[in-house]
Amino acid sequence: MKPSNSLTTLLSLMAVVGVGSSPASASTLEDWQFNEAADTPFTGLVNSAGTAAWAGNVANVATDGSGHLVFSVSVDDPETTEVDESTDNLFRTTDVTTPGATTGKFELAFTYQSATLAGGDATGANVGFTVRNSSNVDLLNVRLQKQNGDLRLQRRNSSTGLNTDLEDFAQTSLTGPLEVRVIFDMDSDTYDVYWTPDGQPQRCQTNIPMDITGSTLDRLRLYASTNATDWGATDEVAVDFLTLSTYTDPPVAPAIEDWQFNIDGESLGNAQNDAGTGTLGGNADNAVTSGGNMVFTQGTSDTDSIFRNGDITTPDQTTGRFGMEWFVPSATLSGGDVTGANVGFGMRDKGAGTDLFIVRLHRQNSSLLLQTRVGNTNTTLVDFGVTTITDLNVSVVADLDTDTFDVHWQLGDGIGNCVSGIAMAATGLEFDQVRTTANTNTLDWGAADEVLVDYLVIRDLNAPTDLSLSIVQGPGAGEITLVWPIATPANAVLEESTDLGASDAWEQVVGVPVENGDNFELTISTPGTPANFYRLNTP
Repeated sequence: MKPSNSLTTLLSLMAVVGVGSSPASASTLEDWQFNEAADTPFTGLVNSAGTAAWAGNVANVATDGSGHLVFSVSVDDPETTEVDESTDNLFRTTDVTTPGATTGKFELAFTYQSATLAGGDATGANVGFTVRNSSNVDLLNVRLQKQNGDLRLQRRNSSTGLNTDLEDFAQTSLTGPLEVRVIFDMDSDTYDVYWTPDGQPQRCQTNIPMDITGSTLDRLRLYASTNATDWGATDEVAVDFLTLSTYTDPPVAPAIEDWQFNIDGESLGNAQNDAGTGTLGGNADNAVTSGGNMVFTQGTSDTDSIFRNGDITTPDQTTGRFGMEWFVPSATLSGGDVTGANVGFGMRDKGAGTDLFIVRLHRQNSSLLLQTRVGNTNTTLVDFGVTTITDLNVSVVADLDTDTFDVHWQLGDGIGNCVSGIAMAATGLEFDQVRTTANTNTLDWGAADEVLVDYLVIRDLNAPTDLSLSIVQGPGAGEITLVWPIATPANAVLEESTDLGASDAWEQVVGVPVENGDNFELTISTPGTPANFYRLNTP
């Protein structure tokens, strides 16, 4: 299935409105800030948002009076709170304020303010948090774990017992705060983990399968292996806060260039652009559209490679953030030299003749790699370990204010990954052109090799994305008026449905709105019809 053109895996509709209701928004459900006086135990911790509460005080977990909950080595308090706990380790579970959620998105956020696990065994000490159902089965589990002598941020599948490192910090102390956000989707039974260590660029893993499917959000669990075997006498972990919130996806930014490659027989220079007037540079006989894809094939000589620069609709961009995304349904680079064949896209400063960056699929040592190329430096993001891949989704966010870019990639329905804060080739460069590069020469590229690109889209992440929609009765009997800002993204579609929960029940509202000040207004007749829901939806 062709994926939607979304900047990340977390983008969906906003501003769903029913008559007399308001747009949905995120809200905090449980919130522990740990701002109590020093030495406040579990039972004294204040939840400022909900009714969930921790029980079972122990001497080695308390607030420090500076806004943190601090874990230290156990002082031999036999535990009796839960049936699954062992002596001198901590296992605490609390019911959320409103249990039973089977649908929707939520965010569990916490920060390890500091952590030192230098003593005790090389493997064992940890502090983690899980989301559970009413049967005390984990849906997901993320923790700070000491393993083989190093601190690691891990996700653990509690059903299979499999631990997966999100990051190995290669030392026994954090160098600064470690921020963690877990966004989980009760509809798709998946979750994403975003983490930011010590103010460094954010990392992520996305589309991770939950430990179980079709379950309910009923409980939160806190646990820590603080026994004196695993935990050293002076070891300590401080947690800054713990919150549970609903999560609302950000709206999709409008496309300013949109090549869908749906017309057969076009090349880079004349491929239809559904959003702007930008091009992908000059044509190439071995880059031609077919079957809804731009198909890259072998050139005609050992020098026949593709290097094209296409002006964007509005060049001279020096500030703001822009997204670039493309989808590779299939790629086979198994012929030719063991290293050399590639296809990639990037952003370019026309006046300076310099690429801000390139992100490319590259064959090296008989394996396909996803790489960044900045200047003459190639950096491998992932080695796929094969010469044929399918369904590769790549999204890049370029920040012209910080002169950095982020890359997110995902193969099919697998787990996605992201790397942020990669430095561009130089500071102060402009975004003027789309750069297309492909080493398709007959030395690097085999006769049967081909790479398909389904679409390439550029988005202006600075453009208005607020999808605000309101409904007023009248002006006449049996009429309502829909009102939304003129500044709404141009790709937003006004839709209606009689069933809020059915994704295929939405239809576009027919009618031409009128401008009234800063708003569009559309009056529609509703006599004798069921009560409808209305929304602005960015496809």
